Amino acid sequence: MQLEVPALAPEIAPVRRTVAAWATGLGLDPDTVDDLALATYEALANAVDHAYPTRPGTVRVTATCTDDDVIVVVGDQGR
Repeated sequence: MQLEVPALAPEIAPVRRTVAAWATGLGLDPDTVDDLALATYEALANAVDHAYPTRPGTVRVTATCTDDDVIVVVGDQGR
């Protein structure tokens, strides 16, 4: 899964729901889904708050799943 959204607070709440739906589709248990969605949201919120203090930007979420691992990477091009 790959997403890119504007680095604005109202834009990241839907990403949290998208990550939760993706993780649910993998068959993860509800507690793990909640933890994963929350951790992703917190990383996004940090990027929104700190990466672009003086200019607009975007944040990215890339999520992958292998046999034993789920990896979610949150990235930005800010400071």
